[in-house]
Amino acid sequence: MMSVLTKGTETGMRAPGVPEPRMACLPKGADRIVDTWSFGGLRGTGSHDVVMDNVFVPAEQTCSLLDPDQLDRPRSRMPFFATMAAGCAAICLGIAQAAIDTLLELGASKMLVSPRPELREQPAVQATVAATVAAVDAARMVLYDALNDV
Repeated sequence: MMSVLTKGTETGMRAPGVPEPRMACLPKGADRIVDTWSFGGLRGTGSHDVVMDNVFVPAEQTCSLLDPDQLDRPRSRMPFFATMAAGCAAICLGIAQAAIDTLLELGASKMLVSPRPELREQPAVQATVAATVAAVDAARMVLYDALNDV
């Protein structure tokens, strides 16, 4: 998560007029997800607002692009932009999964008025959905495997 450093009640500044932005690693469950992104065009992104109340994050669990390397551990040796790329890949996988889930939900409930079979009963649609699910699952496993190797 991205945040701005505070010192007491004051916003921490990197330079006069320039806030100190920090990335923070938080334990699972330290946040509360609020589903506020369900309006037109954004439902499929899987995006939500995230709220954290009174969470203290120790400095060693934060980083900035401007910081020198702090730890000599495998995860710390990964270039920052490679870390960001992995996050972007995860977002893309989430969008793809949300699109699949929405199509399956629509296919299960939408009734056609034409004499053609329902979407869920069309072999071409079933084959396309199966291939897409397999491709997304494979991409997710490639990402996990690559990150595990790093």
